[in-house]
Amino acid sequence: MNLIRNLVCLAALVTPALATAQPAQDDPLRHGAAYGAAIGAAATTALANQLVRWCRTGCEADGSMMMAVLPGAAIGALVGWIADKDAGPTRRVGQRFHARLGSTVMQTWYDSPGIEGTYSAGGVAATMQPSPHVTFAIEYRRADVELRPAPGVVPQHILDNVIPAPNRSAGWTRAPYSRRLGGTLTELVGGRLPAFGPVSVELVGGVSVQQAENLDYFDAEPGQNAARGTYKVLNFQTPSVGYVYGTNVEIAAWRHLVVVPALRVTQTSGARQLSAGAGLQWRF
Repeated sequence: MNLIRNLVCLAALVTPALATAQPAQDDPLRHGAAYGAAIGAAATTALANQLVRWCRTGCEADGSMMMAVLPGAAIGALVGWIADKDAGPTRRVGQRFHARLGSTVMQTWYDSPGIEGTYSAGGVAATMQPSPHVTFAIEYRRADVELRPAPGVVPQHILDNVIPAPNRSAGWTRAPYSRRLGGTLTELVGGRLPAFGPVSVELVGGVSVQQAENLDYFDAEPGQNAARGTYKVLNFQTPSVGYVYGTNVEIAAWRHLVVVPALRVTQTSGARQLSAGAGLQWRF
């Protein structure tokens, strides 16, 4: 959230000044790469920091996740170089910079082994457009939902033999009980297609971190003050990291006000999510 606020404040401050800048024929491409590296490093730092914050019970992520800043900066430098190249011979940022800020609401269909469901989440989104065909966006959506397995997924003999969990030791047998989902932080790089009147389409791809708490049944082995054939429920607060791809459609509604329908697919190691929704944003 702090990163979104900082990006928006920066855009509001620099856009008027940049818009009055004179074209520069000799602005080197390395400037775009440097700007991109800085943004990529900051964005990756935000993702890694959120991952560590959401990693709690039963999770092993730590400060070493910050090492992801280096590849993030490298990717940012590449995107910045492409954006600078895309701007043509007059590559001064002020001749092409735009930003959007607004709210977004998405309906998500969640599918993972044993657990399926749907939920809605609202939040905020900020987008920067440093060149005619390149965008960078950061989105945060908040949900508070618990998804449970469909009837029959968990064997009945497990459900009939659940006992309290006095400790976190567990056997090998495992079955899903529920999955609680919270916030999602997503960072996207987009490629804009040629506009068709007031409508612009962009293809986006990136990375997301989702707050998650998994609750699973485990068998209580002998020696744990429990009889064989009994089970206990343990929770693991381990955030999910995945890659995201999809589309945005920017529709100019009134002056600087735009409607942004969106479609997303999020893929992690244990789940697939399809999200559809729309946002109402102000274009600076």
